[in-house]
Amino acid sequence: MYPEEPLDPQYLENYLSNPTRVRRQIAENIKDRSIADYAFGQGNANQGAVVYDVITGEVLEGEREAEEIAPGASFPIITVNSSEPKLAKVDKYGGAAEMLWDAIRRNETDTWASRQRVLEGTVIKKVNRVSVKAIEDAPLKQVLTVGAGWSVGSTDVVSDILAGKSLIDDQELGYTANLALINPLDAQAYLLGRKDVREQFPKESRELNPVLSADIDGLANLEWIKTNRVPRGKMYIMQRGVFGSVRDELNGLQTNVYDNNDRQLKVVQAWRNIVPIITDPKALLEINGIGA
Repeated sequence: MYPEEPLDPQYLENYLSNPTRVRRQIAENIKDRSIADYAFGQGNANQGAVVYDVITGEVLEGEREAEEIAPGASFPIITVNSSEPKLAKVDKYGGAAEMLWDAIRRNETDTWASRQRVLEGTVIKKVNRVSVKAIEDAPLKQVLTVGAGWSVGSTDVVSDILAGKSLIDDQELGYTANLALINPLDAQAYLLGRKDVREQFPKESRELNPVLSADIDGLANLEWIKTNRVPRGKMYIMQRGVFGSVRDELNGLQTNVYDNNDRQLKVVQAWRNIVPIITDPKALLEINGIGA
């Protein structure tokens, strides 16, 4: 949360003099807006890079599969087919906000709240953009091109979504699609804007994670996230936390607070050292052509 009146006349000075408090507050403010942390699995990155395998499908070594085991017999060695190990480099994404010493002394909490909001929004927007771009660029993900754009009145939008979902569910690879990402304008035009689709929305109310879209959540038995990070004309369906992960080198959001004595101001930096990777592209599907 951001400070509200009435306040200690030294609230802002005390707040910005406590780097741990600043980090915790910024992390708390952005946690429910992080597509990267909600959609992706989480993992660590060491020494600035990640070496990982991409599971390309259930093509088994030597065409072997589970089989009957005689008493005392050895079990067959079964491994999923994967690509050559890949290397992904961790990058740092962040920004900084400044506050004059005079403004801090005057306890201008509204000014700082505005600047902190901009800093938070910049960091979370960039992290989400990088993460969704990894989904968009995944070379082995499944792709479904709809027969007609969803602006056509006769198009069965829900059927297209279910067809995409089944391409993940019905592979017998253990995947279950449960999350969808879509651009807000496409959601408005092709889901909320169509009566035949609105009639398929769940009627019951339930607790939702704030990152999800409450107005369409549950359609086709999926959680939905509306985000401008997804380009218009396409959407993505996936199994949350399985298709890939965000590898974090420094265990979450980092901040730094320091004084610039030459300019008589305080600087707050916020950043994350991460790399998103796609490990199970068969648990990820792109539906394109929806805006045609």
